[in-house]
Amino acid sequence: MNLSLKTKAALVTTLAVLATVSLAGGWLYHQQARDHVALLRSQQDTLASAMAADVDYRLAANLAVLKLAARRVDEAVLASPRAQARFFEVSALRPPFNGVAIVAADGMVVLNDPPNPGPVNIGDRDYFRQARVTGQSTISAPLAARSIGHPSVLMTVPLFDADHRFIGALAGGLDLLSDNVLGELGRTRIGATGRYEIVTRDPSPVYVVHPDPSLLLKPATNLATLDDFDTRRDFITRRTLRNAPWELRIVIPAREAHGPLLRARHTLLLSLLLTGLGTVLAVSAGLGWLMRPLETLWRAMREQRRTPDVVVPIDTRADDERGRLAREFEGLMRELRAQRAEMAAVSDTSPLGLFRAGLDGRLSYVNDAYLRIHGFAKREEAAEGWIGMLPPSDQDEARQAWRRIVTEPVGMHVTRRLRRADGREIVVVLRSAPIVIDGKVQGHVGTVADVTERIEGERALRTQAAIFEATTDYVVQTDRKGRLLYVNPAARRVLGLAPDAPIRHLTALSFNPPATVARHAVEIVPTAIEKGVWAGETLQWDAQHRELLVSHLLLAHKDRHGQVEAFSAILRDITAQKSAQQALHRSEAVLRSLTEVVPMAISVVDKTQRCVFANQGFEAWIGRPRDQLLGHTAQEVLGDAEYALRRPWIERVLAGERVTFERDDPSREQHRHVRVDYIPLYDEAGEVEGFVAVTTDISAARAEERRLRDLALTDPLTQVLNRIGFEQALDDRVAWTTEGGPDALVALLYIDLDRFKPVNDLYGHAVGDQLLQIFATRLRHLVRPTDLIARLGGDEFAIVLNGLHEEANAMIVADKVVAAAEQPFELPSTPPLQVSASVGVAFWWPGQNGAGGGWPQALERADAMLYRAKAAGRGRAVANAP
Repeated sequence: MNLSLKTKAALVTTLAVLATVSLAGGWLYHQQARDHVALLRSQQDTLASAMAADVDYRLAANLAVLKLAARRVDEAVLASPRAQARFFEVSALRPPFNGVAIVAADGMVVLNDPPNPGPVNIGDRDYFRQARVTGQSTISAPLAARSIGHPSVLMTVPLFDADHRFIGALAGGLDLLSDNVLGELGRTRIGATGRYEIVTRDPSPVYVVHPDPSLLLKPATNLATLDDFDTRRDFITRRTLRNAPWELRIVIPAREAHGPLLRARHTLLLSLLLTGLGTVLAVSAGLGWLMRPLETLWRAMREQRRTPDVVVPIDTRADDERGRLAREFEGLMRELRAQRAEMAAVSDTSPLGLFRAGLDGRLSYVNDAYLRIHGFAKREEAAEGWIGMLPPSDQDEARQAWRRIVTEPVGMHVTRRLRRADGREIVVVLRSAPIVIDGKVQGHVGTVADVTERIEGERALRTQAAIFEATTDYVVQTDRKGRLLYVNPAARRVLGLAPDAPIRHLTALSFNPPATVARHAVEIVPTAIEKGVWAGETLQWDAQHRELLVSHLLLAHKDRHGQVEAFSAILRDITAQKSAQQALHRSEAVLRSLTEVVPMAISVVDKTQRCVFANQGFEAWIGRPRDQLLGHTAQEVLGDAEYALRRPWIERVLAGERVTFERDDPSREQHRHVRVDYIPLYDEAGEVEGFVAVTTDISAARAEERRLRDLALTDPLTQVLNRIGFEQALDDRVAWTTEGGPDALVALLYIDLDRFKPVNDLYGHAVGDQLLQIFATRLRHLVRPTDLIARLGGDEFAIVLNGLHEEANAMIVADKVVAAAEQPFELPSTPPLQVSASVGVAFWWPGQNGAGGGWPQALERADAMLYRAKAAGRGRAVANAP
């Protein structure tokens, strides 16, 4: 192919320029990408280091506060609920912690602030065992707190007595769902969409902090390597915390982190395109200068170029290259004028809003679409564009930011949500590019697109697709010939198709029994084509060719000419539903039979409080036959007095609340204790239409509870009080303030058997237990029925003497205890055994406002006197001065 000089020169020059610009642009883009990533990495490293240091500082501060408070917890606080309460009042631990607990050495929570709903033991928790073994403060791994069930982190400080023996721990909890040092971090944003995360530092990390509460305690991403230049991945910065085995992460989503690079790439491509166009024009002008014979034509072309809207006469008669070029140029100018006219018309009719902004940020040109999108009636209203649609409080800041943008040599691409003057909210996408003349920015031109409907449509499509993918119904789409186009996961499972198996070679009728295929031909498809939809029930095959009864909906999709393009079918397996309906009828009959034989009184009351059902148990409980109950109101059935008592509970259950209460029922021949359950009944709309009343005789259960409670307070070996029963009895003895008058004494005898351990070692624990039983029997013979005897553990006993008038009375009893212990113990399997007893005695006056302290202080003094008796030679009683 022969090419003219003009064509050769234009091709060579254009290709050279484009190659040079492409290489330079690519190098500049990579330099810009490297600088951007380096700057972003530097900023995020600084932020991550600062935030990690801040979290470490706050954790250390919380732990320091907990350690400081732990210094005030000793054995006396662990033993006294009042001391524990005073400790919580002055500890000031609640502001830094969501919950604080004092824990005994065995892991049992002694007291919790806020209180626990029931007993809690944390002895099996790793953080407690670590504090107990190492004697060091610990910060737990994230866990679900047993007291509240929330994701939490526990700080634990071990407690020691004066001899540095472990006696328990002080624990502070941080609820990861509450406002605290960790919870606030999860809700903190970085930039527009960035976030903070904290994960555990182990092979299988879990989330400690995350903006989404549902991910707490769930497995976290294990980051092996990070590539800062991968624009598809989130930009992540990591720092290790010093005070906890955790890792702080700053996560900037890829869209926000690499947005400038993507925009720079688009700008580079646009620049290449503009450069190519500019090169073509430059080469055309250069050829005119090089080609002297075409000078006249070049001048005419230059004039025509200066005034494109004015027709400049050009000699087109020559039959050489100049003539051909002149004719081509004249045709080109006609096309250019036509294009300019078309562009003017396109600008006025374009759905995109077009604008030009000067360096002051004000708009000097907008087209009709711009006015229509923003709801402006006149062009004068559009001087400030979208800025005038912002709230007044935001306009100054937005105006200053826009003025900075229009002076920059880079374009802008942003999506904004605006409220028009008519109150309608719109979402617009704004793009602009700089106008650069002689290397200086003269303003920006750009477009505005109203994407409100598109965004709403995309959201609707995503929702529809998510519904199809998640629904348990079977969704199938075919072309007009029945070939499969789409099968949702539920349908693939029932048809035995793998999730990624191809389906275009299959037809929907391949999965239908012959009878259903025939119905498609004569009924289903014709009806759907005629009316647009067919609904009914059909039989389908599953993967094993078993027949399923399905509810079937077939839709016919037509083009604008009424021709069928595709079909959509929605099917629901109702095989189990049909079987369930039949089973339901059987179950109702069985249930009605069961209600007649259960040992409970059952009745059903409608929302007008009339009895609509009563079983035989209810007839027996009320004492009237069923025909005198049905149709009658609850007040008529129960009687005025009983109805008045139950009316508040009846109103609550009719409001939708399940109600349970217990009460004594003295109306029976034998006094009984019953539990009544009111269970609301709902109709299909969720409205309460009545309730079921179930009355159960729980007299035997309550008697068993009392028996078990007594067993919990009694020492099983000696049948005297154990330590828990002893302390509870001391707390409950309010009669001490009146028995014997205000001057009456109460004495506490703390008893320890001497030389009891050799008996156990020599003859075994069985013999030792028999000796303890005999000694407890001897003690019973020494005291009055109103006095207390308890075995506190091992060979330790205690006696409380109430209503004494002088200390000598207590010492008489104490001496009798010493004498009783010294009497030989005659046992069948051993020679007579000889032991002794040491007794410590302490006093207090309950009637004189607790003079001498309460029983805990008296117990401490009696213990001290016991040790004095042992130090003085054992086998004696020693009392403190009252």
